[in-house]
Amino acid sequence: MTVLDSWKFYYPKGPVAGDKSIPGISIPGSGSDFQIIPFNVLDYSLMLNDGVVKMIHQLEHIGIHFAIGKTTFIAMIGNMRDALKRFQSSAESMQHIIHSVNRGQEAVTIRQAEMLNNRVQNLERAFIFEQGIYAERTQYRHLVFTSSEHNDYGGVLFAGIMDPAVRWRNAYASGDLSTANHWLETVKISFTKLQYAIESAILTLNLQGFYD
Repeated sequence: MTVLDSWKFYYPKGPVAGDKSIPGISIPGSGSDFQIIPFNVLDYSLMLNDGVVKMIHQLEHIGIHFAIGKTTFIAMIGNMRDALKRFQSSAESMQHIIHSVNRGQEAVTIRQAEMLNNRVQNLERAFIFEQGIYAERTQYRHLVFTSSEHNDYGGVLFAGIMDPAVRWRNAYASGDLSTANHWLETVKISFTKLQYAIESAILTLNLQGFYD
């Protein structure tokens, strides 16, 4: 089971610092100091990109882009796609090094191995928001893999965006504009959180000084 899969089965015990039940990435016990954690950061970036593409289609189907405003929505999506492109580029560069090291094609020092492993371990943390995905679900902290309230079996990602979007649609359809506005603002805030997380992930993968 990969760390991506393990999030699907994670049941949060609350926002407790150092919660050992949180899925993570670690080096197998028998590894040497030069072993790189077997986690494909490029696959992670591609998965995120595919997830965002599906999310955009789902949001447009719900009609949230009209409520946000088409111009604003296009700008939000454009910024996120740009961040995802930069994240994928960083992930590709790092994964190339990891493959070369693990195949014995490139030798690394202990310091370089630690740099790679620290970045792989910290990558997942970039997508964990300590205050919760939104106010009504503070016990759920993973911006990507938290399960949806409205689709437990459909593999929906980004519940912090999708669940409020569904709640907005339901409130708007029932004529409860006050509640609809609340959930619309929650969608916008959740977009900002995800954008920030992707930018943080890009910084996490920065390998400046690796060859110094």
